[in-house]
Amino acid sequence: MLTISNMSFVYDEKIIFDRVTLNVPNNAKIALVGDNGVGKTTLLRLIAGEIKPDNGTVTTGGIVAYVRQNTRDDTKSGGEITQREIESALYGPDTAGVLLLDEPTNNLDKSSRDWLVRVVKNFQGIVLFASHDRAFIDEVADSVAEIADQSLRLFQGNYLAYLERKNQEYFQQEALYDKQQQEKRGLQRQLRVAYDHMQPSFHKKSPRKNAGVDVEWAKGHKGATDARQKRVGTKISALKSKIDRVEQVDKPFERKSYRANIAADAPRRKLLIRLSSVGKSYNTPLFSGINLEVLAGDRWHIAGPNGSGKSTLLKIITGDLNADVGERFMATGVKLGYLSQEVLGLVVRQSGVENLEEYGDAAAILKAASTMDLSPLDMTKPVHALSRGQQTKLGILKLLLVENDIVILDEPTNHIDIRARENIERALGEYRGALVVVSHDEYFVGRLGVTQRYELGR
Repeated sequence: MLTISNMSFVYDEKIIFDRVTLNVPNNAKIALVGDNGVGKTTLLRLIAGEIKPDNGTVTTGGIVAYVRQNTRDDTKSGGEITQREIESALYGPDTAGVLLLDEPTNNLDKSSRDWLVRVVKNFQGIVLFASHDRAFIDEVADSVAEIADQSLRLFQGNYLAYLERKNQEYFQQEALYDKQQQEKRGLQRQLRVAYDHMQPSFHKKSPRKNAGVDVEWAKGHKGATDARQKRVGTKISALKSKIDRVEQVDKPFERKSYRANIAADAPRRKLLIRLSSVGKSYNTPLFSGINLEVLAGDRWHIAGPNGSGKSTLLKIITGDLNADVGERFMATGVKLGYLSQEVLGLVVRQSGVENLEEYGDAAAILKAASTMDLSPLDMTKPVHALSRGQQTKLGILKLLLVENDIVILDEPTNHIDIRARENIERALGEYRGALVVVSHDEYFVGRLGVTQRYELGR
């Protein structure tokens, strides 16, 4: 059992939740979705009892197990750490009745991810998980809880059902807004006509030619004019009242999209990078005999289990790491952009605007940043003061502002909310240069139009 009743929570003078209520039945599998920073992790911490609400209550039946977002250490990958912590929560001395997971699929390879899907489906209790992994949500969730505008709203079904309902609501809202605008425009046209009729028409000529203005006619004309203006004035008041009474319908939010500037001028099918019989070892062999060519326009997906050397291979491709054996060739003048899991290409002491100022004026930078949901305030903060998700968005935005012949991405969607993932997918979909990506997010990979795949560890 999990019950949230009239709960409010404020952090650093910012309202995160305002009188939220949620009743979760036993054995429910609920995905938490929402933009970075709306409070998904905060909600999990409130349910786990790590922090207390300012008002309202959170009631759980039985033991709560909370598995936080994973990080790497010197000996284990993020995926290995996640699996170890989930196993500890499930198979420890005390059996959990509520399992809380924060971005559980980050860094999981396919076999570990398949294991997690089975665990969540078979868990005899409540599972509440924050995730941006759309495919994972589709596989395991029976409902989706959306956090937005300091509130929590539950949708029945998986992510696809949630998306269909949101799209339906968007079009309904759009239709209501268009109807409201059409009604207001019609009333405003009538109002303009009424104002035109208020204009005096005294200068019409008298019916008596060359005799000046007939006094009686003028008096009658003025009386008629006054009466007409009174009638028109009444009509204007009525029209204004109707305009005020038109139901106010907010314009539905339409996400801005950013057109990528990574246009790549390399001739089609030009060889950019070649690896010949490349191998690398760390005490024991990691991989060997890799032959790989990246041509202009190619879209490579580098796949493989955790620990197979995917990130290492990317560093050899970029030239940041030397292979132990084999050769690397890169064509002269190739412009390469690289985003790793650890290095985002940002100066952490500088603000977002300062990091990007060489790529355009402040107005253009802020406009581009808004497509990643980075506000002007966010862009004035030093990078180290931003969340991990915001930092990743900023690093990707930097790639999009530069013309590169090849872009190399290592797990670019980790820590990124769904709306930003969709925007990145659109931007990379317009990119005409070569793309090499390591990602466990199969949904994301599927949207990139991958043309080649190289799988390590086979």
